[in-house]
Amino acid sequence: MKKLLFFFYCYIWFDLFVHVSNFYIKPKNYYTHKAERTKKSVLKRYSFQLYNKKQTDLYNDNKNFIRIEFRPGVGGEEAFTWSKELLNTYKLFAERNKCKVEKIQDISDSLVISSKENLRIIKEDKQIEINLYDLFKNESGIHQVKRIPKNDSKNRIHSSTATVAIFFHKKEEPKYEINLKDLKISTFRSSKPGGQNVNKIKESNRSNRIRTYNFFRGYITDHINKKKIDLIYFEKGKLEYILNIF
Repeated sequence: MKKLLFFFYCYIWFDLFVHVSNFYIKPKNYYTHKAERTKKSVLKRYSFQLYNKKQTDLYNDNKNFIRIEFRPGVGGEEAFTWSKELLNTYKLFAERNKCKVEKIQDISDSLVISSKENLRIIKEDKQIEINLYDLFKNESGIHQVKRIPKNDSKNRIHSSTATVAIFFHKKEEPKYEINLKDLKISTFRSSKPGGQNVNKIKESNRSNRIRTYNFFRGYITDHINKKKIDLIYFEKGKLEYILNIF
């Protein structure tokens, strides 16, 4: 009987402990989970706003700096000729409006058009001011021509297409690379007191860049190869800093 009462009281105390712990722990987990969900939603909203701001800044910065890409479609040689004619037409139009035009030839033929200010165009006897992207953005798509090719002996009408794509052109940031051959690295024993270790390891490093006459000297306690890597990053950072100033 005493054992039954003992187990009964143990069960009551255990049940009471579970209810009390749930009362204090569950709300904490609930609010923690809710706070995490709120934090995630805020981060998503903030990242979306940053993305929109980045796209807006890109539009504002590059609205007069665009790239037009021309690709031949269906039609064989005639489609290639039609693509070239479209490129020359857009190039002539941009040059007449005093824009800077650069022809790029990689996978496909492209035109990089830039202007320091918005263009002034007469439309329906009215002068309007418009940027390059807004002027050309509706030209993107498939352009089709139906005509008799010059090399067709039977004088049949052929349909040829060419694809035109308009998008912002982003300036590529210059990459500064330092060749290991341009580095002259020399070592010598440290002149400071350090016991016999000084005579064993050439731990001091004196290096300079060839052709630029930048001098760098330092004392290290690590292996000398690590200092060679540090020197390269030091020189690269110094070079980018100087170029950014000018």
